[in-house]
Amino acid sequence: MLRTLATVLSLLVVASGFPLNAAELLKGKVVKITYGDTLNAQVGNSTVRVRLACIDTPEKDQNFGSLATQRLNQLVPVGSTVDIYKVDTDRYGRTIGVIVGSSGNVNLQMVREGYAVVYDQYLYNCPNSRNDLLNAENQAKANSRVFWSQSNPCMPWDFRRNRC
Repeated sequence: MLRTLATVLSLLVVASGFPLNAAELLKGKVVKITYGDTLNAQVGNSTVRVRLACIDTPEKDQNFGSLATQRLNQLVPVGSTVDIYKVDTDRYGRTIGVIVGSSGNVNLQMVREGYAVVYDQYLYNCPNSRNDLLNAENQAKANSRVFWSQSNPCMPWDFRRNRC
């Protein structure tokens, strides 16, 4: 019975795009939203800076950057409890993770709504949600949602390097 329950739960996790390959599951409380793709969470006695895995959002001084930050704050407001599926640590020491709040997979939600784009270079961190992320981005593009409403959008990684 327990094995069957575990199998069902595993299938639900895969179907919902949660990263089963995560090295670590952290439970935290959001203490600050820094950018559309970065937040700070209180995990135990430590504050952890978390960069959302496999996505990128416009910079603050880029079109829709402030809106992306506002949307992340709506999805996981300060004080809310989140699960952080840690998949990596970046060169700045930030935890790279998939955030799951009361509305589900926040990374996927941000892409689905057009506030974030898929960060192809780091998509390997999200093998279980890869297809969901790519499909969500295609839908956001097709429906000209937020970032994709621009006639010639500048990808955030290009904007950071002054390539637009």
